[in-house]
Amino acid sequence: MNDFVSLRRELRALAFEDAPGPVATGAVIGAAVGMRRRRRATLAATLTVAGLLLAGAMRSPGQEQGLVVTPGPTPTSSPPVPQSASASPSPSASPPAGRPPRPAAGSPTATTGPAVDPSAEPSLSPTGEPPPPRVCNLLVDVADDASPPTGARALDVLSADVATGQKLVTAVLRLGSLDDVPADGATWSFSWMLGTQTYRVETEQSPAGRTSRLVVGGQQSTATPTVTVDAATRQVRWQVFRGAVPDLAQTATFHSLSAATARGTGATAVQSDAASSSATYEDRTPSCVKSA
Repeated sequence: MNDFVSLRRELRALAFEDAPGPVATGAVIGAAVGMRRRRRATLAATLTVAGLLLAGAMRSPGQEQGLVVTPGPTPTSSPPVPQSASASPSPSASPPAGRPPRPAAGSPTATTGPAVDPSAEPSLSPTGEPPPPRVCNLLVDVADDASPPTGARALDVLSADVATGQKLVTAVLRLGSLDDVPADGATWSFSWMLGTQTYRVETEQSPAGRTSRLVVGGQQSTATPTVTVDAATRQVRWQVFRGAVPDLAQTATFHSLSAATARGTGATAVQSDAASSSATYEDRTPSCVKSA
């Protein structure tokens, strides 16, 4: 009210005072109304600015940078959805690009990696190098060359080998057959050299039984070889301990291999077949003949 009175006094000091009474009064009222509207607009603008300043002071750091932070949904538990065994995996289960898929639990590749055929490539030695090839058939002879031909398949030399292991020296003689051993007996032998020393293993089979011996340098050794006459594989196999072959301590090369058969036994035996080989064998080289 005091503002209105002051405004009226100011207006009267203007030219409005010269106007007739009703006109001056209307002008004063109009001016007062306009001033009140301007004051209301100024007050509204002031309140708006104050509100903006207050809102700015209450903004979070994320909102200050123009980011909108919205609360996430409240997690809720839901029962698992069963899947059939034949259901295919959804595309969303695919691993990110460049990352191999994780194997399923219980699958062969979960612990052992991709399956590998053992026969596809040779196993590696501890140094990562392929193992040396196995030697076999160091001595080979022509088939059906034994004499006399009647009943001579058990005397027909086909091939022979020698091999060694940590404990034993093993020799194998392969024959045409062991189903038709002559009635008067048979003698099978295999020999080799270590350095300048000759070793020979031999077996005599007669109606009276079977005897075997190791001969070193023309003298029978006190060591007796273990012999196996296997008709299924047509092999005669001898095994002696390494200690019975002392020259292995000085040299590791077996050479001058030879094999022989004879009809009969002892002093009455008659040679039936013989073969020799210039091949050599190095001590403990992997072979098709197993030796412990």
